[in-house]
Amino acid sequence: MATCDLTGRKTIFGRNIRHKASGGWARRAPRTSRTFRPNIHRHILYVPEIGRSITLNLSAKALRIINKKGLLAAVRDQGLSVEAFLKEHER
Repeated sequence: MATCDLTGRKTIFGRNIRHKASGGWARRAPRTSRTFRPNIHRHILYVPEIGRSITLNLSAKALRIINKKGLLAAVRDQGLSVEAFLKEHER
């Protein structure tokens, strides 16, 4: 199961409802299970503060946050320890 290393987004589960049969109380619409998968990609990011690259699985939302704030500021805003985060994801 894919999980974003920064935001923690992961696969969630839900239901599909067939709206053709959802007219009134007499006809119960059929429901089937489905999954909502996050848009996760593997990226190699260079961190100039430590002079190394790290490999992360990031969602599209996390990439936008990193582009706006920078990696270390984004990690701090998520309430994570910067040192532990970098140590865990070193290449």
